[in-house]
Amino acid sequence: MEPIPTPPNPFVAADGAFVISAFAEYFFLPGDWAIYLLSSRAPAIAELLGVGPAAYGGTFAGILAWVLWLALAVASIATVSAVRRLDRAVTGSISYGVAELRRRARMAIALARYRRSRRAARKEPTFDGEEITLSSDERS
Repeated sequence: MEPIPTPPNPFVAADGAFVISAFAEYFFLPGDWAIYLLSSRAPAIAELLGVGPAAYGGTFAGILAWVLWLALAVASIATVSAVRRLDRAVTGSISYGVAELRRRARMAIALARYRRSRRAARKEPTFDGEEITLSSDERS
């Protein structure tokens, strides 16, 4: 069994120089590689479908490429959506945590001020050594 040739690389010319070739080559690239993988990994299925290296750039490769490009677009949209949801969740949690921390700091400061004001207002009478006597108004 002869080895299956790989699909043409649109990024490299025959002499090895880097080139940008036609749009069609880029469009068919995922389909060509799907056919290559199908032919090399599952030759029975490729033979059943009637595809091989001769199908590179053909109708079947175009349909496969179109499906794969759509799948890539859907996967990209889903990934961006998931990243945005994660970003919103993390940002919301951080902002909630900062707001909660600020609220607790304000509560601690208010409680400390309240305790300080209560301590200053509460003066205990002191005993000088003299005996406290009642005045005539207080006795009756």
